[in-house]
Amino acid sequence: MSQALFTPTTLGKLQLQNRVVMAPLTRCRAIGNVPNELMEKYYSLRAEAGLIIAEGTSPSPNGLGYARMPGLFSDEQIQGWKRVTDRVHAAGGKIEQPPPSPSTCRRCGPACRLFMRPNVKLRGAPKARPSDRRERT
Repeated sequence: MSQALFTPTTLGKLQLQNRVVMAPLTRCRAIGNVPNELMEKYYSLRAEAGLIIAEGTSPSPNGLGYARMPGLFSDEQIQGWKRVTDRVHAAGGKIEQPPPSPSTCRRCGPACRLFMRPNVKLRGAPKARPSDRRERT
């Protein structure tokens, strides 16, 4: 039974060398939201998996859910992901980009939705004021 895990299979149009799938992981390594050499190395070292599902990636500047999340909305980011993909393919692996998930911002919470999006304008901020309650310790 365990040998079946290491046998080739087809998933849709993908021919996979085995049935091992690496789930997406949030790594926060994309400085400036651009895939880089560190990401190329990370994914290529895992190319023995039948299929790698890459980490969550934003399709627009307003979709960035957390710091150093890779994007896929600028030429520099597209080239970065191309280098990652080419390196995984050169190591014999397959890699897929998951579709953007609306749950990204739900997981990150309201702070991420406001502060990580460059085009969002904030309306004021909290103000310090004395409490009208008596504190008891």
